[in-house]
Amino acid sequence: RTQLGDINAKRDVFYTTASQIEDIQDPGEMRQTLRQKVREKTPSDNLIKQTLIDKDMNIHSGWRYRVRLYLASIEEYRDSSKLVRLDNIDIEHIAPRKTFKKDRYYQWRRKFDKEEFMNHRRKLGNLTLLKENEHKDLDETSFGDKMNTYRNTSQIITKEITKYNNWDAEAIRSRTERMAEDLVERWSIP
Repeated sequence: RTQLGDINAKRDVFYTTASQIEDIQDPGEMRQTLRQKVREKTPSDNLIKQTLIDKDMNIHSGWRYRVRLYLASIEEYRDSSKLVRLDNIDIEHIAPRKTFKKDRYYQWRRKFDKEEFMNHRRKLGNLTLLKENEHKDLDETSFGDKMNTYRNTSQIITKEITKYNNWDAEAIRSRTERMAEDLVERWSIP
């Protein structure tokens, strides 16, 4: 939640709140105070959801880890018994990032016009998780070619993609919204 707030909000949540609860002895009162301070100092659930829907997910440098955490959080939310190991997992773009730059992706271009694709390629809904070895061996030439890998992976959020008949802007929009709702539900402060 704090990642979507400003730096001062983060500082307030952790430092100010810590000083305010250090003398509280009752665990229930301490939890209640923590919840209240986090709610006061971080964005609302609605703002978090809208930010996740609107935001391009940059997977370069330090942002890669954050996006991987978002996806792992959704995976763990869908299967609460699972703990995703981040050291052997890759971020997969369902519609390849370079659809309009490489000839081998011509089949993908049938599903998108260029502007539409550029507006959706980095959205949360166009991203999923694959183990490194699955990602390395993935045939990306078409959505159909990706289905075998997606069907056989252990990643729930990736298997779910096989329910789609087509991968286009509407599929990305609807999946982005669902994933944003899942993250808000997981991060919500009761």
